[in-house]
Amino acid sequence: MKKNKDRTQPPSALKHLKNHFSAALLCIILLTCSLSQAAGQNTAFLPLSIISPQPDDTFTAWVDSSLEAVLAKENLTMIDRPTARQLVNYDSWPPSPELLNSVAAETGQDNVAVGTLTIIGNQISVDFKVFDILDPAHPKYFFREASSIASLDMVIGDIIG
Repeated sequence: MKKNKDRTQPPSALKHLKNHFSAALLCIILLTCSLSQAAGQNTAFLPLSIISPQPDDTFTAWVDSSLEAVLAKENLTMIDRPTARQLVNYDSWPPSPELLNSVAAETGQDNVAVGTLTIIGNQISVDFKVFDILDPAHPKYFFREASSIASLDMVIGDIIG
């Protein structure tokens, strides 16, 4: 009389499917991770580079205030714009690895978050890259679109929080 196979082990096709499902679930979790979770407390945040037809100082100050407020909710801080302008060239964005290293050295952080606010007509987008100074060739990316400039706080909050 033959013994039945151990029924606690799934058939190989089912086991294979479980492995794919587990890998897919892990990818989804990693992709939905927020910037604050990915960056942690050891991140220097630069003010956003603003790409807009008519950026002015008032608008730039408002964007900086919005970003600072959202970061503060996560106990994170942003380098003020005058200091950031001394460290990086906003006309050549994103900063080179050498400049990212200087930001990290100046702040004592291991990661540097750089971002762009882009306004083209009615389209508004915010994107961030978080560079690990030890591996700047593989930044983490975060992107959201806004329906209006009034929803900028919410969009930045979605990315950061």
